[in-house]
Amino acid sequence: MEQNTQKQAARKKHRGLRLLLVHIVIWALLAAALLIGIFKWLHAYTLHDEALTVPDFSGLREAEAAVLAEENNMRYEIIDSVYVSNTLPGAVVLQQPAVGALVKRNRTIFLTINALHAEMVSMPNLVGLSLRQASSLLVMHGLRLGQFTYQRDIAYNNVLRQRYGGRDVSTGRKLPKGAVIDLVLGSGIQSDQTRIPRLTGVTLQVVRDSLLYRSLNVGELHFDATVRTTEDTLAAVVYRQEPEYSPVPEENTALIGAIVNFWLTTDAQKVAEEEKKRAEERRNRQLQQLQAESQF
Repeated sequence: MEQNTQKQAARKKHRGLRLLLVHIVIWALLAAALLIGIFKWLHAYTLHDEALTVPDFSGLREAEAAVLAEENNMRYEIIDSVYVSNTLPGAVVLQQPAVGALVKRNRTIFLTINALHAEMVSMPNLVGLSLRQASSLLVMHGLRLGQFTYQRDIAYNNVLRQRYGGRDVSTGRKLPKGAVIDLVLGSGIQSDQTRIPRLTGVTLQVVRDSLLYRSLNVGELHFDATVRTTEDTLAAVVYRQEPEYSPVPEENTALIGAIVNFWLTTDAQKVAEEEKKRAEERRNRQLQQLQAESQF
């Protein structure tokens, strides 16, 4: 009988251990499920390791910007307006953060749009000023320097006439802010030739300043596919110009008032490749010229 009692006690102990193990396993599974749920909630709440790419809002009207922001789980806020003559009224011209930046969900994108109506400014009196003085005064009045031509006059780069839309414009006339003013300048009594600067690798602002110093006009501007936004336009650099710069002084001249066209990019590698290509072309022309001269 004592032996049976011991067997029953052993069976009870075994069942107790099994029950304990089952409870431990159940509690372990419940704890694991709870931890997984907590981590998932924290991940969704904090967006840990998740980032959204800011899309391009440039050129969009407010309604379109609102749709794009919602589609990308972002918000937007219009913080300012400027007037850009060649952009649609109400279209986005600047954004912050920039295109391609990584942000979290519900980040507010701050937008600057093109004003619906141009601010009107008064035309200053430029007659009698030098080209540089006239250029600075135009900027101060919110106007832009356009093309300038030359006519015979004793004073070099002296403003003789100021024109808007192909006609002479009087001092004090109200014009849209950003309007382009063309000038007629005196050619002076010195040579009417000027040097063509080498402008590969510089920004558009440097181009304008350099050509102004050389009494040359900015002609056509060609932006490649890398230039998509206003910020890109400001950062883009020249990879080609026409007429080209030549290290040979006799070949590197143009008439004052001549037009120089430019091609711009934000791709630094493209600038280097184009510069190498142009250098090889110049060397080939020089070799051909030397070969032609040696035949005589």
